[in-house]
Amino acid sequence: MKPQRNKDKNRNNNYYRPNFWGMVRDIIIASFNKGIFLPVGIWLLFLILFLKLNHEDALYLLVNFRTLLLDLRILGWFLFGITVILWYFSVKRLRRVHAEEMRRVSEEKKGYQEKELGQKLGSSNN
Repeated sequence: MKPQRNKDKNRNNNYYRPNFWGMVRDIIIASFNKGIFLPVGIWLLFLILFLKLNHEDALYLLVNFRTLLLDLRILGWFLFGITVILWYFSVKRLRRVHAEEMRRVSEEKKGYQEKELGQKLGSSNN
């Protein structure tokens, strides 16, 4: 009789080991799927640029931000930021409407198929 191989030994070599870059990849993929990659990317870019400023320039930017808006020097950038934020909420709403419509069409199609076949059908939605 042959000795059985240890199945646990083979499983240890094939399981998924999460790591930092796998997490980053998963977050980026999820942000693409949810439509928030662009706004988050822009905020991260601004955060990095702000952190790279020296202390005096960062203080000047924080103190005089309102003045810069009133002087209309960065009004275009401010309006761009507002547009991106509104775009995010619009995309979020449109995705929800689309998902609900696809669910409704799917149920209607399933009803017609069950009526035609004369039997209940399973679902692939989990």
